[in-house]
Amino acid sequence: MRNNSLHRPRSAAFVAAFATALALSSAAPDALADEILQKGAKNPFKGTVLSEDLAKVKYKLDGVAQAQEIDSALVAEIFYDDAPEAFTKGRELLKKGDAENAVNSFRLALKSKTKNNWIAVHGNYQLGVALQMWGAKDASKLKEAATVFAQLLKDAPECRFMPDALRRGADALAAAKDAAGAAALYDRLAEVAQQKKLGILWEAEARIRKADAYVTAGMTKEAEAAYAAAGSFADSNAATQKDDATKRALLAITGRSQLSQGAALLRNKKFGEARQFFEKVAMSATAQSEVVAAALNGVGEVLLEEGKPRDALEQFARVRVQYYLAREETARATYFLGKSCLALKDAEPNGKKKAADYFAEVVERYGDTPWADRARAEIK
Repeated sequence: MRNNSLHRPRSAAFVAAFATALALSSAAPDALADEILQKGAKNPFKGTVLSEDLAKVKYKLDGVAQAQEIDSALVAEIFYDDAPEAFTKGRELLKKGDAENAVNSFRLALKSKTKNNWIAVHGNYQLGVALQMWGAKDASKLKEAATVFAQLLKDAPECRFMPDALRRGADALAAAKDAAGAAALYDRLAEVAQQKKLGILWEAEARIRKADAYVTAGMTKEAEAAYAAAGSFADSNAATQKDDATKRALLAITGRSQLSQGAALLRNKKFGEARQFFEKVAMSATAQSEVVAAALNGVGEVLLEEGKPRDALEQFARVRVQYYLAREETARATYFLGKSCLALKDAEPNGKKKAADYFAEVVERYGDTPWADRARAEIK
């Protein structure tokens, strides 16, 4: 079994070089420069980006002859100093949830010229993201989003966005109920994750999302088989993990596969049976905390579907407080707190504002979860 984590470990040499680079860049004059934001950092450091791909981001600091590099897996964002105004505007619109105008801005930005033509990669990736978000309101945009991601991967197969573009393209096809197309991309993502050593979580997530795609398309037998395979894969690999966060994430995926039966009952509007199933899982003495949180969220969704938004609100609030370490389920509970507030309408004081705040929190604090895209689609 493989024992590779989501992010490649940092060597002592890299840490020392990065600290030196950060100190030098902080001391440099406030001239225009590219900015690189490391994952987990609050502020970016400045330099001139020489190149970026799936493996490394190479850059140079003023006054330093030798080029530096950082693992791409450690990079959250790159802000180029020659970013077209339309590109910057597009990103601002995306944060506000204005996908349609963001699409127009990114298309305009793609007509611009930049050093190393970085706009061709960043612009098309962001265009795909914007179309995918727009697709939450207009399903006709989902296939268009998948096409943009596919073209990006064809033009720049080793780009830094490659795994995320694969996943987003598959997600867009899944939402469009193209299960065959989505499954093919999820399989490709799982294969790439293994070959490129992207981390076991990429592969496990690809497998469970493939099962979700079958569910969306109403392919019950295929979904059951895919959930079983995803759960077995995640469970068997969890035992070998030394990193606790990776192990918990894998066990959460195992739980999602186990809970697929309850989700199917919910989709088929068998609310009583769904609630009994979720409550039984939540009361299991052997269930992992992530699985319990998912089951309790399932109960909340049943309550919401039954037209009991007040009870649902209280249920999701309890999950958010009691299981805050189960990050994805906390994101899910926060999203549905917003949906519950909207369902309550005038019965909840300042309900619309509270809902907007919950959706914004999902985007800001849980931007790497599937719930962030759904929350963005709710932001007006």
